[in-house]
Amino acid sequence: TLLVLRLDPWDPSNKALCLSSTGLWATSNIRAITPTWTNVLTLAQMQSSVSGAAFFGALIMSPNVSGFAGLLVTNGAATYYGRTNNYSGGSATWTWTLVDSGQTTTVALWVSQHTTNNIFVVKATNGARQTIVFYSTNGGSTWSSKIILDGEFNSALGGALFIPYSSTSDSIIYVGGNGDQGDGTHGSKTFKTITGAGGTWTDISYVASNSKKCGAVSQEAFTESPSSDSANLFLMASIGFTGNNPGSVPLKYDGASWTALQSEDLGSITDWAGSGFGGWPANNTQLQVHDAGFGAGKVGRSVDRGVTWVDRTGN
Repeated sequence: TLLVLRLDPWDPSNKALCLSSTGLWATSNIRAITPTWTNVLTLAQMQSSVSGAAFFGALIMSPNVSGFAGLLVTNGAATYYGRTNNYSGGSATWTWTLVDSGQTTTVALWVSQHTTNNIFVVKATNGARQTIVFYSTNGGSTWSSKIILDGEFNSALGGALFIPYSSTSDSIIYVGGNGDQGDGTHGSKTFKTITGAGGTWTDISYVASNSKKCGAVSQEAFTESPSSDSANLFLMASIGFTGNNPGSVPLKYDGASWTALQSEDLGSITDWAGSGFGGWPANNTQLQVHDAGFGAGKVGRSVDRGVTWVDRTGN
């Protein structure tokens, strides 16, 4: 099962990491017709350090250190953070530390774009109905925590974590995820802090036409606008379920309020579940959005910063 693919920010034309249910794989020829993959960290190797652990879909690389990779794993009762500065060097190059010994349902991982000392983890639990942000200022050696939500949702929020590049001190942070779909006034949510992970968090969720609050359904649901438009954050938000139809809406956040870039079903592209955005190319006008869907995954493309969308996959 493929969990996540990352291009090496130091050498994106050649190197990449792929996290799967069998472990972590590396390649040095990602642009080849048939890339050559090496299993640099197997599940068995990881379990020799963290008993009973299984990989989570939380993998990140950093533009600060060539060869750096961070990874979250869990054994159900605890969450561990692993890091290496030589991701193709095998299991011996990895260092593992305990983030939290409590129950884990969903997780997300973020490494500062300015220093690999600042690491952030958002973890949600169904049993305690908590969403907690863990943060480290020493590369993951020790961790502090901040509860964002406590006892509110039947299904915990969590799974999306994003810090804009403009937040040089990592004080502006966004967290989003799925919540209780049984209450039409709740749904998913997005939270923001401007005072760092340990500071005050505010609910900034977009409210859809069905009165449900919207939140990111995956970490890839967030993307920044280019430097020429640096005030804006883009979010592909879930609006929950109305009957059997999933809904989503691409949003733009200017630091104070949301603007819907298209109707809540992406206009002519209907029934999107809303998985995530793609990055910005050089001309700073194009957006891509992908959708896991329910038997009908799609890729949409906009060439005018999200004003109009075209289905590029024909369903």
